[in-house]
Order: sequence, then structure tokens, then C-alpha cells
Amino acid sequence: MNYYTKTVLNDDEVVQWQGYLHWIDYLIVFFTMILLIILSGSITHSITKSFVDLAIIITTSGQLVGVLLKHWSTELVVTDQRVIARTGLIARDTNEIDCTMIEGVDVKQGILGKLIGFGTVGVRGADGVIAPIHRVNNPTGIRKALQVS
Repeated sequence: MNYYTKTVLNDDEVVQWQGYLHWIDYLIVFFTMILLIILSGSITHSITKSFVDLAIIITTSGQLVGVLLKHWSTELVVTDQRVIARTGLIARDTNEIDCTMIEGVDVKQGILGKLIGFGTVGVRGADGVIAPIHRVNNPTGIRKALQVS
């Protein structure tokens, strides 16, 4: 459990489910790197190839840092009293909704998401929808956790 969630939980509040972002984001960075390496293999001029290789390293490193920060700064928690969704490191978006105010949970999974266990989760409440969070690991777990609480 991340820092924010630990600080806002009440003493009598019990965590029912904690969600994480799926590892598919890392796979996307990996395939981007492989594709760029394959494309750079067709370059024969050595100086140009050096610049392209440097660009590949910078691009994929930037993507990897972005994915790491996104995974590190996203919190999804269902307790017996509320749902907490927090995203962002500098520009934070924090949503909390009481379990009594929840009208439904939207879980969307494509074919690949169904096969390897990720999807988009959105919680509908009386006030509206908590912003959907994409590529959540085990997205059906939030629905099951809310049925219990």
C-alpha cells in the first residue's frame, strides 16, 4: 500500500482489494525498443547510425522512466467503506467515493486483456464516474471486492 492510502485510512477501515497497473506497459516499451533497433539496422552510414542508436537509448529510457513513474504513482484501493483512486506524481488526481454511493463498476477488457489479465476500470457513483484507469491488473477483482463490502 502506498503512502497516500496509509495516511487516509481510518483505524477501523479494512482493505478489501488493492489494484496495480499491469506489466503490459513494460512490454510496450520493450517492443518499441526492438522495433527501433530493427529499423536502425538498415542504416549503413556509421555517424548516422551512432545518432540513431543514441536516439533509441534516449527514447526508450524516457518511456521506461515514464512507465515506472506511472506505476509508482498510481494507487487503487477498495476498503470496506470506500474506493480510493489516486494517479499522478506532480499533477495528482485523487478520487474517493463511499461504498454506499457506488452505483456500479465498469470493467472493459479486450481480447489481449482477457488473455493476460488487464483492463480498464471505472467506478460509477451518484456524482458521476471516477476517471477510468487503464491497464489495471486483475480488473474484475474490484467488482468482486465491492460485492463483498
